Amino acid sequence: MAKATRTCPACNSETMTFVAQNRKEVERYADWKVENGAVCDACTAIQREEQSQKAAQQAAEQGLPTLRGTEKQVAWAETIRSDLLGIAAKLAKAVTLLQAGDVDAARGAYREVPVTWQPNDFSFRTLNLTNAQAPEAALAVCRILAEQQDAGWWIDFRGASFEQLVREFRDQIMDALSGAPSKHEVMEDVAIKPDVIVSPIPAEIMLGSESVTIAFPEKNDALLDVVKPLGYRYDFDRRLQVLRVSVTMGSVEDRAAEAMHKLLEAGFIVVCQRQAVREKALSGHYEPVYPRWMNIRTRGRMEGWLQVFCRDGLSLSADLAPLKPRKDYYRDHSWFVRPEHYAVLLDMAEVHGIRITDGALRALKKAQAADEAALLAQTLPDVPAVTADTREPEKVAPADIDPELRDD
Repeated sequence: MAKATRTCPACNSETMTFVAQNRKEVERYADWKVENGAVCDACTAIQREEQSQKAAQQAAEQGLPTLRGTEKQVAWAETIRSDLLGIAAKLAKAVTLLQAGDVDAARGAYREVPVTWQPNDFSFRTLNLTNAQAPEAALAVCRILAEQQDAGWWIDFRGASFEQLVREFRDQIMDALSGAPSKHEVMEDVAIKPDVIVSPIPAEIMLGSESVTIAFPEKNDALLDVVKPLGYRYDFDRRLQVLRVSVTMGSVEDRAAEAMHKLLEAGFIVVCQRQAVREKALSGHYEPVYPRWMNIRTRGRMEGWLQVFCRDGLSLSADLAPLKPRKDYYRDHSWFVRPEHYAVLLDMAEVHGIRITDGALRALKKAQAADEAALLAQTLPDVPAVTADTREPEKVAPADIDPELRDD
């Protein structure tokens, strides 16, 4: 390997090193890099910061939404957004000219659009659109792209093709073609602001069938102080705070309303598209997590056992002492008991107000039914034992002896 050095043309002080297979090749490569704008690492960082500031200023002048994310993410995403929106603007110009009937001008405008961004017959194949709908769909992609506020999203989609964006914005494109309001417009309509705002960035609460997620594009200690005690954990792949809602935690709507209520109290702007959740959060009329439960274990070493736990710190050691449980049957404020002890468990649940899940109740009833069946079997009369036949065998007269065998 051969090396060549050049002085940075920007600062005229730092030395840049280039590597290639041989001396002739490395000299040619070094000259080519310098001619095409290569600078040292320090100058590269300065140029990137300047480009980011310029892109941010242009975005503000164009009325684009402020990017959300860490300082480094936003600095990088500003440049990426500027580049992609520049391409989108060229595409929008070409589509608009085509819709106006100026075919020659539209062709000239399309030549300025990169090949990966030029719509074709396959661009909208996943949407099953007609040729007449394609221009409006292309303009919808450009509008939706400009609405993206998550800096991490821009970083993930840097260099994205037009077809990739069509797949990403599929639902939003269909909503736009049907005349439905955009996601940005919907979020503006349903955003709830507290009296004292600690952050201009809204926290978006979304509901799944068995989970609640909170989208907030940057790390915020005040937000973590609210959601962590509620049981939320950060999903690094999805960049979301996630709460898995089990059967012992109430409904998904109640858990979402609780998070929304507490975030508003902490001064955060909150967005949630489900009206019932907003109403519960604003009124504070949501059911809190009930602390005392008995459920059935469906996997692991204790599969088939009942788990009794009290989130409020109630000790059940005295109630379970007659069962003489082993020490390893208790951990993390939970007691593990076999359903065969149904009588003790049902009495304990009634005394302490412990709720029983449907699965645990079925296990208790099954154990009770098996116990009652065994007791019933013990009270049935004994089946007579089979005795041997004591009758004497019939005497059979001996047959005559062959005369040849008689003794004289």
